[in-house]
Amino acid sequence: MKFSFSEEAKKAESGTFKFKEGNNVMRIVSEFIYRESIFKDKKTGAEKKSRKFVGFIIDRVDGTVKPVFFPRTIIDQISSLQETEDYGFEEVPMPYDINISTTNAGIIEAVYKVIPARANSSITPTELAAIKAAGSITDFIASLDRPNEETPKDDGVQQFQQEALDTLNQKEPPDFLK
Repeated sequence: MKFSFSEEAKKAESGTFKFKEGNNVMRIVSEFIYRESIFKDKKTGAEKKSRKFVGFIIDRVDGTVKPVFFPRTIIDQISSLQETEDYGFEEVPMPYDINISTTNAGIIEAVYKVIPARANSSITPTELAAIKAAGSITDFIASLDRPNEETPKDDGVQQFQQEALDTLNQKEPPDFLK
């Protein structure tokens, strides 16, 4: 049976947000759920435990809704913002964008600094439709635990965007805006 490890790896990564060196601007649009998983250390081959918080964001580079895996250090910084008078919020989507400035992106020693936008901004109707089309973060996490099912591909994200545009082009407002 033919099998491509690289194609399978692409499935696992497609559509998820990956931190890059420098600025990573995004809007948090869902709750975040703690998740533990096991992975093999590339150097030692030993099994290790990964502890991440999983949620959806709008990636401001391409405007799409993507799942993201945050380490505890990012969650702690966002929690600190949430508790301040100037940047406090109680619901998601957050009322403003954040920039997660990243040093050593892609390695375990990565350093993250969360910087809030200076002003609140509204979520557009297109973004609202894309958030709804993404589904719940709980369902996304459940799909991670079912390895035999195909994971979402990049074209799924594009499909969310297209569905959002189709919804906006309707004469009547979509159900979630009524």
